[in-house]
Amino acid sequence: MKSFGLLFLLLSVFVMTSKADNKWYDPVTGFSQSNSYDGYAGVYGVSVTGLMVQGSRYRVHIYKGGWLDEVDGFDPKDHNRGYAGTRNGDPIDAIAVSGNVRYAVHLKNEGYWLPIVSDYNLGNEDTGFAGWIGHPIDAVMIEGRKYATAYHVDGNSGSGSGSSGSGSSGNGNSGNKQAVGCNVKDDMSLFKTNLTKQQFINAVQNSASYYSGLYNFSNRAGTIYDISVNNGINPELVVARAIAEGFAPGSSHNNYWGLNCLNGQESYTCAYYSSFEEGVKGFINNIISNGYQTPADMMKRYVYIGDYWFNPGTWGAGGCIYFDYIEKYYTNKSRASTVRNVCKNGGYCEYPGYGNCVRTNEEDQLAYSKYASQTMIGYRNDIFC
Repeated sequence: MKSFGLLFLLLSVFVMTSKADNKWYDPVTGFSQSNSYDGYAGVYGVSVTGLMVQGSRYRVHIYKGGWLDEVDGFDPKDHNRGYAGTRNGDPIDAIAVSGNVRYAVHLKNEGYWLPIVSDYNLGNEDTGFAGWIGHPIDAVMIEGRKYATAYHVDGNSGSGSGSSGSGSSGNGNSGNKQAVGCNVKDDMSLFKTNLTKQQFINAVQNSASYYSGLYNFSNRAGTIYDISVNNGINPELVVARAIAEGFAPGSSHNNYWGLNCLNGQESYTCAYYSSFEEGVKGFINNIISNGYQTPADMMKRYVYIGDYWFNPGTWGAGGCIYFDYIEKYYTNKSRASTVRNVCKNGGYCEYPGYGNCVRTNEEDQLAYSKYASQTMIGYRNDIFC
């Protein structure tokens, strides 16, 4: 299986908490409408209620309200300057970001992205800010910055929540949410689903508009459901694992789950299946033959953080680029502190033998596998809950 199976997994539904009713999605750094992993911040159908931008002055306009004061921080615990938004979780309908950066917003109810702007002028409604006053947004895209958005867990504000999927059916994932007893904080069964076949099909087809890789699954959702259920596997897992794997190597192998792939040698080592159906069966057989019982159990063997803490590292080769996202999953805080020093203050390690190279250990791998597991569950929650 692929050594580094999870690339750009920053847009999961696992969050930092700044207040009981406001939750923050993990930060992203990309700038792409088609990259649902790292290209934008937010979840279609769930109102943005807070914004953090690193390296810029910025402000937000509150739906049915006005412009809030300018801030310049990046800290969800700093209610004065650390983020833009209200502590009550009011929906946001426009943002303004300084620094001549390009940015854009996605309209929640209309279901499309507004044109990209780069100015910072509240008096210019055309290019001075991103948004359409009176129309809440559900996603933000900012070039050249690290940024994050928040949502409100109490539906009373009209912002929606990760579990309810409020919003109209015209904005990506909002139309696929089903009341099937799925709690976004729960673990994920590898073996059972609460969805009917039609609910599963509807969810996959509706989600294909914002998880672009699902287009190969949308017309085959019924097949996925039948094969999975008949073999005692949760069909939601088949979809969530493919998203987390980046659908690689893809249709050329009928293998969307990185089965038997090794980094740098994908074309040589990846498993090949004669049909889409055989690929689904191959993934299912992998789960059964390895005796996985939980997502965390599965991810312990499915992903690998790498041999060394390269600084900064890369998404494909592992290293310090991952640390900010896995730090909270360490149970041994002393080890986390050691790695933090290596990645933030230690010597530069470009490759083994050059600089201060620290080997990874079992605790590092466990933290990474927990992160990978929770991220995969997040994709499942986003589509099926």
